[in-house]
Amino acid sequence: MMSEESKPSSLRMATTTSTWDSGLLEYILPTFEDNYNCKVDVVAVGSGQALELGKNGDVDILMVHSPASEIQFVKDGYGTNRTQLMYNWFVIVGSNDDPAGTRNATNSTDAFKRIYDNGTVGNCVFVSRADNSGTYTKELGIWAKLGFNKTKVMAFDSSWYKQSG
Repeated sequence: MMSEESKPSSLRMATTTSTWDSGLLEYILPTFEDNYNCKVDVVAVGSGQALELGKNGDVDILMVHSPASEIQFVKDGYGTNRTQLMYNWFVIVGSNDDPAGTRNATNSTDAFKRIYDNGTVGNCVFVSRADNSGTYTKELGIWAKLGFNKTKVMAFDSSWYKQSG
């Protein structure tokens, strides 16, 4: 029988699916668990869902990638500290024929403007996660730079703007 002192403690962590899928956690968690006699239970969901788990007190720690939401999470008193561990590169992918001309865009805002201009006339399609993830939050931020808030983005014509969830 294990003594109470040697029994591992437990830590519940919510993280993003991209962090889980990267293999990082299966590399670092065994060392952490050994060093701190702590078993880490991981829940992999989108950033928005992870933050909700944190707000509800269902997890002890978060590893997500939605900086603005993370800052607000701490500001609202749900967390005590935010530390940047890593960052994501967001990539716009599409067909080789590049009907919107995103290959020649100077930045993401320019690329989204080209997609919007070409999508609204039927030349291309944009597929959005539309799922409250960090990726979707990033997308909304780019649309906002073009003057489209979340409400206006949700009203985009579904013939060119597809919400995959």
